[in-house]
Amino acid sequence: MRGANIVSHPKPVRPGIEFFYHVPACVQGGMPDNAQLPRAGALVVGIGILGEGMADFLRRPKPLQREREIPMDRNFARALALVLRSEGGWSDNPADPGGATMKGVTLANFRRYVKAGASKADLRKIGDDQVATVFRRFYWDAVLGAELPDGVDCAVFDFAVNSGPGRAAKYLQAVVGAAQDGRIGPATLAAARAKPAGAVIDGLCDARLAFLQRLPTWATFGRGWSDRVKLVRAQALLMSAPAAVPARPAKPSPQAAPPKAETPVDAVPAAEPASPAPDNSGMPMAAKTGGIIAACVLVTLAAWHHIADALEGMF
Repeated sequence: MRGANIVSHPKPVRPGIEFFYHVPACVQGGMPDNAQLPRAGALVVGIGILGEGMADFLRRPKPLQREREIPMDRNFARALALVLRSEGGWSDNPADPGGATMKGVTLANFRRYVKAGASKADLRKIGDDQVATVFRRFYWDAVLGAELPDGVDCAVFDFAVNSGPGRAAKYLQAVVGAAQDGRIGPATLAAARAKPAGAVIDGLCDARLAFLQRLPTWATFGRGWSDRVKLVRAQALLMSAPAAVPARPAKPSPQAAPPKAETPVDAVPAAEPASPAPDNSGMPMAAKTGGIIAACVLVTLAAWHHIADALEGMF
């Protein structure tokens, strides 16, 4: 193990999931070539001297940092559902230059991304997860759909599925004023973001429809293509519109008190009947009566005492 220099190549996984580091050089001390060292979470099991390889690994960003740099495919599922509405199921029309197609996936792309040497029977059995894989790799990722503005991503993606990613990229570049090299990059993305999404969508759909009308197969597929572009335009514009904030209900205005009837100057206000004064003593009637009787008895006793004293003085 002396003098070993470990060069690690971490696989991008989520934090907390176990994965392995590959050791390309034979480590002295009995460890075989192509050995693997486990790593779980943030704990790294290392061997040997800290050399250039390990130092290079320590300078690399963590897997979580890499994930944050990848744009979220916020609209892929919605855009794919829209494409599948137009693509339908099985198609093997000799007039279609794409050849045999199932759910929009051509036999050539199926063989390229799913199953090499597949037959038409295999294509007809394609699963939904396989359909999503083909559309994501061959079309969505090819036009950088995850980085395009909302709505524009959907319009470019459907154009790419129908007429190829390169042509969809060139037409988008023509609309936004970027160099038409057929590859969407930072310059095209910046130009697309600098223009209103609705204007880009309308310009792209107009150019796409004009291109389709020039094809010799327009007489056969023109009606379906026209309906498809119309649907894509409407849905893409909906996706590009900012979410409407519900207006707060207006507070009810306080009702004004009804105006008082004016009293004529000559009129004498009618006298209101006097109401008895309220009794606020809070004492029960029986207690009041008993108090009066007791007072009378005391007065009588006091008077009798004075009378008795006066009689005693006389006799």
